[in-house]
Amino acid sequence: MKDGAFYAMNTILPQEYFDGLHPHLNAMIDHLNLDGNNYAFHSLNSALNDMNFFVWNKTLFEREGLPDLEDAYFNDEWTWDLITEIAIKVTRDTDGDGEIDQYAFAEVVAAPFILSNGGRVVEQDENGKWVFALDSDAALEALEQLHEWAHVHQVVEGDWFQTQFREGKRAFAVMPAWMLWNLSNEMDDEYGILPYPKGPNSEYYASSTDVLNTFYIPANSANPLAMAAIVDFITPHKDDYFYEEVEGQILGQAPDRVSAEIMEDCFMNWNGEFDLIRGFTGESILDEAVWAILAGEKTPAQAMSEIKQQMQAQIDDLLN
Repeated sequence: MKDGAFYAMNTILPQEYFDGLHPHLNAMIDHLNLDGNNYAFHSLNSALNDMNFFVWNKTLFEREGLPDLEDAYFNDEWTWDLITEIAIKVTRDTDGDGEIDQYAFAEVVAAPFILSNGGRVVEQDENGKWVFALDSDAALEALEQLHEWAHVHQVVEGDWFQTQFREGKRAFAVMPAWMLWNLSNEMDDEYGILPYPKGPNSEYYASSTDVLNTFYIPANSANPLAMAAIVDFITPHKDDYFYEEVEGQILGQAPDRVSAEIMEDCFMNWNGEFDLIRGFTGESILDEAVWAILAGEKTPAQAMSEIKQQMQAQIDDLLN
């Protein structure tokens, strides 16, 4: 976008076009705004499509005599402190062979926890420049919490696909929405769906999404207005479509009525949180730093300080 790869669609389409879109679609477009320009102009998916959720094993909770997390959510008590308390209790040897076989998590993912604590991957400074923000207090607090779960309390063990959760051996799973489609067919235990819990720096539940799938028009298009008209013609965007699409996704992914209500809450209350680094060239640099934190090799402040210059250079290239 910075290098002119895409058209600024607000210079191609009249304001009336954007005014006619579903408010949720406009919110997605606005959150991808760069320097006052909208490069995105349409989408086949809502933000719910790749939203991150916290899944909990109800069967395991009942067996262990643990509290109902839906009550915690509705009572505004669904927090990192509660997770820590539960995580320590459930991580244990269940068959008496001397080896821990039940853990709290299979694997934890950094970005949604950072966003759930009010942290940001990048933010604009007072001069409007986009800067690396994972060394902020809120971000470092989230990374420190992940370090404590993984390295200090040692309640994390497993793989990214959450295989051990599917097998009924983990209390929690962290999953993007697309993983929920077949979950009911892949595990025997009952489970529920929640947003990520609130971090100590956040006053609300932040339902972040991994990506925002939207349409763009390449700058070498000979007739961008005609291309936009074709996309608009073949892609529905009125209120009924977005509600039907979201309703269909929730009905296909939620295991019960309460989980469906919570997923709807997450969709309706989405506030633009998304993982800007996902798929970005700096992702591998950040991943290595996060793994060093989880392994106890580096402190969050040290790891983020070491990659800050590299990340800022790539952010400059992409956004500034």
